[in-house]
Amino acid sequence: MTTKTQHPEELLPWYVNGTLGDSEKAEVERHIGQCDQCRAEIEMLKIIGAVARQSTEQAPPIELGWKRLARDIKKEKSSFGKRAWLRPALAAAVAVIVLQSGLLAFFITKPDTVHPLGQTEPGVVLQLRFAPQTREQDMRKLLQKIDADFISGPGALDVYRVRVNIDEDDQAAINKLIQQLVHNRTMIRHVALEY
Repeated sequence: MTTKTQHPEELLPWYVNGTLGDSEKAEVERHIGQCDQCRAEIEMLKIIGAVARQSTEQAPPIELGWKRLARDIKKEKSSFGKRAWLRPALAAAVAVIVLQSGLLAFFITKPDTVHPLGQTEPGVVLQLRFAPQTREQDMRKLLQKIDADFISGPGALDVYRVRVNIDEDDQAAINKLIQQLVHNRTMIRHVALEY
């Protein structure tokens, strides 16, 4: 690790993604062997990653799901018999699941809207999605090369936010940097300027 801290929180997302260098990975593993808080953080990151990957998969339209559910309910209608309470309970359970799925999708895809008080830092903010095989130390080297700092990430969709030390009015320099990053396909999968 670059700095000694009580908890290696900034390295836990890379540890979960498997992109840490050997020495940092060993240090994180040594720490989590003794720290319940960081182990819990790792479990949470794994769950968030699984939900994010699942949400990016193509799901059938909701109408088809409702039609399929209605068809299955009609097939099972005869088996309900004296259990009249089962149908409203099933409908309530489905409604809760749909509501939870909607809320989860809303909060996962909601962009960061919290801004620190005071004056904002100079530069422009880019959103980057790195290739899965990119190591954390290669990401750092790239950011040093382009004079950028991590702001946050990886987000739910593996997107990192970085601040590049370029005048926000210098559109030519911004376009040149974006083109340079777009052509680095071995490391970068997506680049977007954040307004």
